[in-house]
Amino acid sequence: MHPSFEKNSRPGRLVVRTPGFHPGNRGSIPRRATKNKIMANHKSALKRIRQSETKRILNRYQHKTARNAIRNLRATTIKKEAVALLPKVVA
Repeated sequence: MHPSFEKNSRPGRLVVRTPGFHPGNRGSIPRRATKNKIMANHKSALKRIRQSETKRILNRYQHKTARNAIRNLRATTIKKEAVALLPKVVA
C-alpha cells in the first residue's frame, strides 16, 4: 500500500509556499488589497468603507499635486517665475 493512503498519515502537500510566509500574518498586505473581502456587519460600516476609500484617493491626488508644486518652486532659478508660483504653492 502507498504511504499516502495509510490510515493515520497526512497526504503530501502540493502547494509551494513562500519562505517566511504565515497565512495569519496580514501586516504587509495593504487594506485596499483586501477590498473585495469586506467584513462589515452593518450598513453604516459599508458606507464608512466607501467614504474612506473615496477620501483616500482624493487625499492621495492632493498630496502628490502639492509635492510636485513644491518641487517645481524649488527647481526654479528665475525670480519672476518663483514669485508667480509661490501663491499656487501656499494657497
